[in-house]
Amino acid sequence: MFVNNPLVQQLCDLFSKHDFNVADGIFASHFVAHVPLMPLLDRFGYKSFVQSFYAAFPDFRQEIHNMVVT
Repeated sequence: MFVNNPLVQQLCDLFSKHDFNVADGIFASHFVAHVPLMPLLDRFGYKSFVQSFYAAFPDFRQEIHNMVVT
């Protein structure tokens, strides 16, 4: 996958390479995630949620087929 936007590349790395430390650099300190059926998650809570998700579904993959970055 070729992405020429560094921020988008870091976000893709968070999910595709399971590099959860990237979240500290791309999400603001006041970041709040609104995940359905979950309480509001701050940056640490969101990282924990994503780590738990990939622990439960280790073969889960996300692919970007087309992207428009403006």
